[in-house]
This record gives sequence, structure tokens and C-alpha cells, in this order.
Amino acid sequence: LVGIVTGGTNGTRVDGVRFRNSAATLTASTATRFCIFLSDTTGANYKLIGEVAQAAGTTRSGTQIGATSIYTFDQPLIMPSGSSLFVCQSVYIGVADQFDAQAFAGDY
Repeated sequence: LVGIVTGGTNGTRVDGVRFRNSAATLTASTATRFCIFLSDTTGANYKLIGEVAQAAGTTRSGTQIGATSIYTFDQPLIMPSGSSLFVCQSVYIGVADQFDAQAFAGDY
């Protein structure tokens, strides 16, 4: 699990998470699933709160972008102070499967 957001002093609102292929290689990414977990303020007790599937990606080139998936919460996620948002991916075969995660979030 990789942490991407920690709830600020007055809480944090998260609208969604984008997963974007960030591999430097010109190889198609493998089909995978991205999971989003919320932990309590101790950094434990993870709860699965969202997931999105990613089909095998287009081979990136000078004219093709890599695979991208976006998970949008149906209601904004309001994180209490000190809680954390984590992500992971289900498949990593090699460097073509490197993805970055970016949360659309802001503190109150």
C-alpha cells in the first residue's frame, strides 16, 4: 500500500483518484486493478472504499499516451484529521506496469 493523502487538521475532502501509466518503456501495460483504502488515525484498520479496473494499455509512443483510469467517489470522501488514503495495484509484471496515483483533494 502506498499513502497518497493524510487528513488535514480540519479534515480533507477527496473527490477522486487518477491512476496514470508512468513507465518510460514503449511497451503496453498489463491489465490490472487499482484499489483505494482508507485507514483510521492509527494508520491501520484499512477499509476498501473503491476500486477500478484497467484494461491492457496502448503501447505508448510519440503519438499514443499510456493507460489512464479515474475513480470518482459518488459522494465526496470526507477524511477525518489524521486518517490516510492508500492505493495499490493488483498486477505488476515489469516496468511497463508502473503507475502513478494522484488524488483530487483539498483540506478544510
